[in-house]
Amino acid sequence: MLSCQSRQTAFDPEIEARLPEQIDFNFHIKPILSDRCFTIWVAGAGVKKGMIYGATDDFSYNITENPVHVHDFQATMLHLLGVDHEKLTFKPRAGATV
Repeated sequence: MLSCQSRQTAFDPEIEARLPEQIDFNFHIKPILSDRCFTIWVAGAGVKKGMIYGATDDFSYNITENPVHVHDFQATMLHLLGVDHEKLTFKPRAGATV
């Protein structure tokens, strides 16, 4: 069984008074994470050394150059692994909602 001991850190009383009673992920944390940009490090599989594709703003929050849709990114990764992404594509049945 794992146990965890936490240390109580002394905060400045002025700062501690401004802290919320409960942290809400969607309100307090999610705004500092970007769901628009991502970074990946790839080695081998024919990828050129030191290749950088695209760019973000100074805060790494918005795309500024060469946006790539996640479907295209996934198809590229599958291609590098030698898998035909079209064989993994399933069309919805007639009348089915997506």
